[in-house]
Order: sequence, then C-alpha cells, then structure tokens
Amino acid sequence: MHFSQLAVSPVYIIVTILCIGYLIFLREDKGCYIFIGRIYSILHIAIYLFALYLYIIGNNL
Repeated sequence: MHFSQLAVSPVYIIVTILCIGYLIFLREDKGCYIFIGRIYSILHIAIYLFALYLYIIGNNL
C-alpha cells in the first residue's frame, strides 16, 4: 500500500473528519487530555493533507 492511498481510504477520511470535529467542538476546553487529543488531531490532519498532496501529484512513496 502506498502512502498516497490514504487520501482515498474511507476509514481514514472518517477519522480525519472526526479529528476536525474534535478540534471544532472542544476548542474552548482546557486540560492535559484535551491537549493530547488536539496534538493527535493535528497530526492526523497533517498526515491526511500530505497524503492528499502525494495523491494529487501522483507520487507513490
């Protein structure tokens, strides 16, 4: 499986949508667990954007 195939994987798209929702709905909460969840969400979104970029340019790592 190539890294760029994450861009079209249905499970990873759902996880990315849930991470965006987590960042939107819990933006005013504070705490250690919320902060760890934000880092996790940002990491997943960054990985998805990178995979989408690779999918668009056609590079298969």
